Amino acid sequence: MRRRLWRDQRGFTLIELVVVITIIGVLVAVIVPAVAGYTDNAKKKAAKADAKNIQTALLVYESEYGVLPDDSGTENYTWLKDTLDNYVSLPSEGNANFTFGSYELLEGSKHKFKLKIYAKDTDQTPIYIYKSEIIEGS
Repeated sequence: MRRRLWRDQRGFTLIELVVVITIIGVLVAVIVPAVAGYTDNAKKKAAKADAKNIQTALLVYESEYGVLPDDSGTENYTWLKDTLDNYVSLPSEGNANFTFGSYELLEGSKHKFKLKIYAKDTDQTPIYIYKSEIIEGS
C-alpha cells in the first residue's frame, strides 16, 4: 500500500482563496447599488402609473358629479380609495405603490386640485397630481 504524501494532495492555496473571495466581494459591491437603483426606478414608475389612473379617475368623478371631491373630509388613503372606487381599482393600502400625502382643491387655479402622493422608494419621492399634469418632485 502506498502512503499519500502531503505534496501529492491537490487543492487551493490560501492566497488563491483570498483572491477569489476578494473578486466576489468587488463584484457584489458593484452590483448591489445598481440593482437597488433599478428597484427604486421601478417603484417610482409604478407610483406614477397609479398617479395617472388617479388623475383620470378624479376627472371622471368631476365629469359625473360636476364638482371635484371635497377636500374637507378625512384625507387618507382609505378616503381616496372609497371616493374613487367606482372609477379606478386601487389596491389595499399595504399593496399600493405609494403612500397618501394630501389632497386639496385649488379654487381660482388652472390646476383645480392637487393630490400629493409619495412613491415607496428609498427617498419617498413626492408625486404631485394636478388636473392637467403629474410632476415628480425631488
